[in-house]
Amino acid sequence: MTLKQLEYLRVAVTAGTLKQAAKVLGISQPAVTTGISALETSLNVQLINRTAGNTGSIITTTEAGEKILGYAKDVQNLLDTIAQTAREYEKTCPLPGTKSVPANTGNKTSG
Repeated sequence: MTLKQLEYLRVAVTAGTLKQAAKVLGISQPAVTTGISALETSLNVQLINRTAGNTGSIITTTEAGEKILGYAKDVQNLLDTIAQTAREYEKTCPLPGTKSVPANTGNKTSG
């Protein structure tokens, strides 16, 4: 399980389709599918139901997926809090020999 896989799950469920999730993430739809499938494999549980639709695979969460999605959102909120905390301290506790650079969690979406 990786943070990236959790992000793919979170974005895909919010977007409603794997195709739209790929567009939001700026990656290919097969990459989203592979990432979510790898997450399911690592957890040994199905997280989403995939149904063919006109605009791509429509997804809904399973009971396990809904629970894990909540944790994925919690993880993203913690990453955002860490980044915010780092920004608050970057002037008073800068890394020696570096210029102040805003922290970036890699979060491309909110939600």
